[in-house]
Amino acid sequence: MEIEQKLTLSENPIHFLKEGLFLKAYNQSFYVMSQLLGFNLKPIIKHIKKLDQIVVCGGFPANVINKR
Repeated sequence: MEIEQKLTLSENPIHFLKEGLFLKAYNQSFYVMSQLLGFNLKPIIKHIKKLDQIVVCGGFPANVINKR
């Protein structure tokens, strides 16, 4: 999945994207998870050259979602 598609999906209130064994959230979804729901996630900040945009993302192992 391309970064453009990921960013479009992340505009919904909360949207997780499965990447390998992890669930990741981008931009708005990441903000909702970390600030409003209280998930302790480390932000990963990247500059995407082809979009000329800064993207914030973070994630956690998919098997943890059942424990919360």
